Amino acid sequence: MPLETLKPIGADKFLRRRELGVINFVGAGRVSVDGQAYVVDHLDAHYVARGALDVSFESVSASTPAKFYLLSAPAHATHATKKIARADAKKIPLGTRETANVRTIHQVIHPEIVTSCQLVMGYTVSNPAASGIRCPRICTTAARCIATSNSVRSATSGKYCSC
Repeated sequence: MPLETLKPIGADKFLRRRELGVINFVGAGRVSVDGQAYVVDHLDAHYVARGALDVSFESVSASTPAKFYLLSAPAHATHATKKIARADAKKIPLGTRETANVRTIHQVIHPEIVTSCQLVMGYTVSNPAASGIRCPRICTTAARCIATSNSVRSATSGKYCSC
């Protein structure tokens, strides 16, 4: 799926005077920038610099399609396009068990990770297990929880569950 130019942008290409941030929240996908393809896995991000002419998005698998979140902002300078792996994000643990809000902020487009004009992006991963929240169902397998970051420990089986 190509990134198309919108009339209100006032330019012939979407990123002529803008920069773009992308986070993939589901599945694995590809972001192609001016002919260079980057694999963007679950919770990876991608910074696309001002001036990129041809940007497109696709899923690696039709059975688990990628779901990209895009954010753009005006840009006054051109910086390097860069993929940001989930492991490279700046992680900030917050919250307490007493207030049941244990979570981690993952800063993916941030001055300490990648240079941008004004774009900053991140996401929050809650940790219900550390907050003392118990799973309401009896869990027989933890396999489906491996792919999720919001897993909680079942009070009955002790296994992690994402229900």
